[in-house]
Amino acid sequence: MTVYVIYITFIIFVILLILIGIYFLTLLRYHKVQNKKVAEVVDEIKDMMENHLSYDDLGKIPKEELEYLQRITSNKIGLQGFLICYKNHIDKKGFNEKSREYANKIVDYKKILNNRIVRNKYRQSYILYLLAEFGMNTEEVEEFALGSLKKNSIYVRNNALRVIQ
Repeated sequence: MTVYVIYITFIIFVILLILIGIYFLTLLRYHKVQNKKVAEVVDEIKDMMENHLSYDDLGKIPKEELEYLQRITSNKIGLQGFLICYKNHIDKKGFNEKSREYANKIVDYKKILNNRIVRNKYRQSYILYLLAEFGMNTEEVEEFALGSLKKNSIYVRNNALRVIQ
């Protein structure tokens, strides 16, 4: 009788290990697919972004291309791709007012705020991080950052201070 209990317990243990292994393999595959999609978006955006930032006046950028980039950055993958391209540009050329204005034309504060980019637990911190990275400093953004200084999370407060800076 106890031998059967041991066998059944062992079989259940093996089944649980297999299920956990399948879960992790699925998760790895999902991340690989996400990274591949982000890389495709980066390749798609990179040349267009460099071309736009080479203009003397950002008002000369074709409206269709701006709308296209706004549409791309309205989801999580597009926003990640744009952030990567933006950071690469800043690393190469340095931060300037023109690149900040360009990011403000492409990325909309309200879309970031309403978009479910990450889980609720990290959402506010990541939104503030993105706002700080893109250098957005409108009145709405500053009010949002000032309101975030009262939160308990050190990450939220740190990113809020970066936005206000």
